[in-house]
Amino acid sequence: MNKEVEKPITIERSTKAYYSTTSLLKKYGYNYQVIVLKKDIIEANKTISNELNIPLASNVYEIKRLVIVEDKPKAIETSFIAAELIPDFYSINIENKPLYTILNDKYNIQIDKSEERIIVAEATKSERELLSLKDDLDVMVINGSSGDKTGRIVELYQTVAVYNFFEFKGVNLH
Repeated sequence: MNKEVEKPITIERSTKAYYSTTSLLKKYGYNYQVIVLKKDIIEANKTISNELNIPLASNVYEIKRLVIVEDKPKAIETSFIAAELIPDFYSINIENKPLYTILNDKYNIQIDKSEERIIVAEATKSERELLSLKDDLDVMVINGSSGDKTGRIVELYQTVAVYNFFEFKGVNLH
């Protein structure tokens, strides 16, 4: 009996463009769900305050969401945004909505650039549970920041994804 090998769910992510994961999922026609795991105001620690260029202990939204594609958990996205930039954000429903669309439509913040560092790491126990990892314990970890046209850093983020969820495409410099 010849068993069919299931094709992995993969989305192409450009190293030169600034699209949210949900926007890419729409583009590729996948069925997806984005579940909010956390949406709280916290105090900025030293790393967050330095990266966002805000005073230490400033109020910051921590937004953590689980991305499920074709009924399979694929990524955990965590964002940190200064609360002063997005007043009344707590009252906005962000389930299944692209964060960058909300920033643009509600707050007139247009993400214009990002900088990312990508590594492969062993998943934590919590990440293994949320992503339903059984055999393969490695995940892709994307640490980055996004800014607007003025050069202001708007968002500090981390995406933890199953290792084959993103396929990166860059620009040939030769």
